[in-house]
Amino acid sequence: MHLAEKKSLTFLEWLALGATIAAAVVVAGKFGLNGKSTDAFVYTVILFAALAIALRSLWKRRQVWRNLALAFSVHALLLTVALLLLPKGWTDIPAIILIPAGFIEGLLLLRFVWKRTAAG
Repeated sequence: MHLAEKKSLTFLEWLALGATIAAAVVVAGKFGLNGKSTDAFVYTVILFAALAIALRSLWKRRQVWRNLALAFSVHALLLTVALLLLPKGWTDIPAIILIPAGFIEGLLLLRFVWKRTAAG
């Protein structure tokens, strides 16, 4: 199994990713999310869009979607706990925390989904 057949994204794939992120920001605004909630929502959309793109060579396998759903459930639970533990005075999540956390979590979730899909 290979992560992705291509090494780079096409223009349309970049456009779709950008549109997905823009849509997440618009949806967050429509639902009245602000600050930490918006950060968490957009973070989740970016994280799982990147995971889906990285795993596109496995899209035909049903197991990859089950594993992504499990990864999303764990992510949502842990993110909720993390948001509750942030200091009350913080109105948003600082990028210095969010970016490295996203990178690390993305790699861990990618490994988790990849291993479970390969084993199944």
